[in-house]
Order: sequence, then structure tokens, then C-alpha cells
Amino acid sequence: MSNKKILRDISHMVTATYLSKFLFLIRAFIVARLLGPSLFGIWKALQVIQIYSGHSHLGTLSAMNREIPFFVGKGNKEKVGEIRDIVFGTSFFVSLFVAVVILFVTFFIRDAYPKMVIFGLVAISFLVVFYQVHLFFNVFMSSQKKFRLRSRATFIYALIDFVLVISLVYFYQLYGFFLGMILSYFLILIYIKRQLNYNFVVKFDLKENIRLIKIGAPIIMIGFLSGLLLTIDRMVITFFLGTTFLGFYSLALMMVEFIKQIPLTIAQVLSPNLYHRFGEKENIKSIKQYVMKPMFLFAYTMPCFLLF
Repeated sequence: MSNKKILRDISHMVTATYLSKFLFLIRAFIVARLLGPSLFGIWKALQVIQIYSGHSHLGTLSAMNREIPFFVGKGNKEKVGEIRDIVFGTSFFVSLFVAVVILFVTFFIRDAYPKMVIFGLVAISFLVVFYQVHLFFNVFMSSQKKFRLRSRATFIYALIDFVLVISLVYFYQLYGFFLGMILSYFLILIYIKRQLNYNFVVKFDLKENIRLIKIGAPIIMIGFLSGLLLTIDRMVITFFLGTTFLGFYSLALMMVEFIKQIPLTIAQVLSPNLYHRFGEKENIKSIKQYVMKPMFLFAYTMPCFLLF
């Protein structure tokens, strides 16, 4: 993989990410205006469930992001297909189990909360499954280094979400918001599936599943703890101050996301290239450039972004 190709992939990903984040930010302000702080806060409180459901793959997605580029580098296409199908099955069925648990709990608390919250929990159960499948497709596209397709899908999803969510919120308030999100996920998943042109087969292999979980468990734990630090403030605000104040707080918090995206997006491009190169050479020195150069680049440039 040439450095020019990597730089092109990074430019595509960064551009698509920032364009989509800009649309999400504008959408958030418009939706917050239409819903008001209280209803917007209800969504932000329920969103915590969706965020944590992203870990329901049990670390297999994190392992796939490492193992597929590695075996592509070794030229083992059979192993690549096996890992893809096992991880897809695990991601889908575990997220489906989480969705059923949410519906089960919602049934028993339906009289204790307003109808809008109960509807939100039912919608979240659908979003949990769609979110997990979408996450699988994103990781799979990255592991196969299909960054142009992933960039295109990222922007198209943001555009669909922008149009559908705002339109439905205008007519149906919070109900329209959840419906718009579900439809947006549904449409983008159809688009990605057609573009990938793969026949995804659900495959179960307990031994391989355990191996993948062992690889991904340390990675997912880091993500879980990071997510805990990023969401515990929402829980505290919701508990002590209510959803109205959470709505105000969440709008300000979204601005922080812009700063974080550059290193995260670059890492998404570099990591599959790193694993692919190691699979080819199996020499730790061959991946030195993928570690040292970005580290020095961030060390010198990120302070400039923080100043502005």
C-alpha cells in the first residue's frame, strides 16, 4: 500500500466525517429547537442505551478489524470469509438478544413512565440491532480498506438522516425523530449491502468465536471504559437535574466531537494498513512507519487545533 493511497483514503475519510458531523450538528440544533430541551434531553438519556449496546459484539468486531487485514496480507481468503461470517452472526444475534431484553423490561415498566419514553425504549430496541449491523459494515469496509465506499456511505447516511429526521420531527415531534432514525439506518444498510455485493452467511464456530473474543476483549474494555467516562456525566445530569438540563448540556457537548474526529479518522485508515503489512511481512520493523509518523504528526499539530 503506497503512502499516496493512504493519504487519499485519509482525505476521503476526514472529508466525509466532517461533512457528516456538520450535518449532524445542524440537525441537532434544528431538532432541539423543534422539540425543546426537555424532549431533546429524553433522547439524549435514551441514547446512552444505544451507545452501550455498541459493545454487544463482545469484542469480535474489534478482533475482525485486526484479523481480516492480517489474513488478507497472508493471502488466506478462506479465513477472511470465515471470520466475516462468524462476526456478523455474533453481532446480529447478540444485539437481537439485547433488543428483546429492552422490550421485555419496557413491557413491565410501561405504566411507570410517560408514553413518549416507552415509545422511545421500543424504538431503541430496533435501533440497537440496526446500529450494530451498521457498525459491523463500517468495520468490515475498513478492514477490507474500502475507504472510498465507507466515506461515501458515511455522507449519504448523514444526508438521509438530516432530511428524514427533520421532516418527521416537524410533523410528529419525538415520535418522528425515532422513526426518522430507524428509516435512515434501514436505507443506508440496504445501500451498503448492495455496494459490497457480498453474500453474508451466519456462521457459528465456538472455538473461533472464543479466539476472536479473547483478541477483542482488551480492546472493547478500553472502549467501554472510554464510553463510561463520556456518558457518566449524562447519567448524573439526568438523575440530579432532569432531561431539560441534559438537553442544553448535550448541544454544547457536540462541539467537542469536532476536535476528536481527526485522530480517530486517521487511526481508522492506518490500523488496517498496519495489520495488512504485518500479515505480509510478519516483521515488527515493517510497521514502524504506521506508528511513529502519525504519533509525531499529532504531537506537533494537535496543539494548533486546540488553540483555535
